[in-house]
Amino acid sequence: MSTLRLLIKGLRFGTRAKKRFIPFLVVYIFLSIVTIFLVGQFDPAQQEDLLSDKGVVVTAANWDVVTLQAADSIFSTYKARGDVEAVLYFRYINFGPSLRIFGIDTRYTWAWNDVRPNTLAKGHFISHRGQAMVSEDFSLDALTVGSTKAFVHAGIGTVLSFGTGANDPNAINVKIVGQFKKSPRAAEDTREWIILSKKDFESLVGILGLNQNTDVYVRDVVILAAGNSLLSAFFGKDVYETVDQIANQVTSDISGNSAWDNTPTYTKRADKLQKRTFAVFAAVVGIFGTLFVSIIYSYLITRFRNREMAILKAIGYKSRQIQIIVLGEIINVALGGFIIGLLLFQLVIYVQAVFLYNQIYYRWVLTSVTSFLALLAIVIFSIPGFLILSRRSLSIRPIEILRQM
Repeated sequence: MSTLRLLIKGLRFGTRAKKRFIPFLVVYIFLSIVTIFLVGQFDPAQQEDLLSDKGVVVTAANWDVVTLQAADSIFSTYKARGDVEAVLYFRYINFGPSLRIFGIDTRYTWAWNDVRPNTLAKGHFISHRGQAMVSEDFSLDALTVGSTKAFVHAGIGTVLSFGTGANDPNAINVKIVGQFKKSPRAAEDTREWIILSKKDFESLVGILGLNQNTDVYVRDVVILAAGNSLLSAFFGKDVYETVDQIANQVTSDISGNSAWDNTPTYTKRADKLQKRTFAVFAAVVGIFGTLFVSIIYSYLITRFRNREMAILKAIGYKSRQIQIIVLGEIINVALGGFIIGLLLFQLVIYVQAVFLYNQIYYRWVLTSVTSFLALLAIVIFSIPGFLILSRRSLSIRPIEILRQM
């Protein structure tokens, strides 16, 4: 008998015993939600937490005030520090009176407060050269006749070209892959925004003949502490302590400089400890809880399915075939619980976005990567209990089991 047919038999076995199936389904729903949340903590799309954990943000006091040279004169020394992972300059140029073009490091898409993966209205975040994002309802003047203007609304898939003409061999061509909602702070700027990768931005500055040091401005500087914010609590220097030290040093360095906001933005260590404690608790519940429940469920299956397994062995089923049937039953409850948990989690995100944040931006983004890794964790953690207990049950001879019934 094929493996697929044996798995289908296992699915039927699982749903037949409703008194046992439904309670464990509910438990797996809860564990799935916890696992999705836990895995999501390590997803770059959840940048708000990562930036809060590791980042110190310094913001220019106004637009067109801080040049790249001025920013580098203060923050270049931080790049050489061993406790600093990266120093990020969120740079921009003014392209005419109504447009700003920004350049970002695509390795740290989560590190900017003004535009983050969970502010996307459409499409996806840029990941490499040749891609661009634009502010929502982005449009360009195409033609002006008298007092009348013709506008081009650039959407997903539109190609923007920067060069001297249609046949310019050195032109920079980027495809719009995402449209974003501006944060409340960014919305105060009435200009349209285009965001390019760091390399495309530098190429554009070269084509325009601008000076990198004096003609390029900096909106924010983000200093990221080195290390993992969760693991560093147990191994090595605590990242939270490093963030506090960096923030104190930055405060001293920009003190009295009117070009910058007086106080850098960061979250103090004391305010983050509770969140880390919860993350550790979620990890324990997600990992050991799933293992424990899967072992208990596997035990109940092998305990109450002894008679069926004995009959199957007596009529010629091999131990491997019976194991596949039992595995199908376990996968049934694990997969069913995960799907329902995933839908409930998505519903919570939607309600949160609509009612708590008024659709300005989304606090949580459930990405396909997070969903897949969470499913993989649920399935993997369900297997050990099955292997341990079903093997023991299958080692008993059918005649011995039938005598006990």
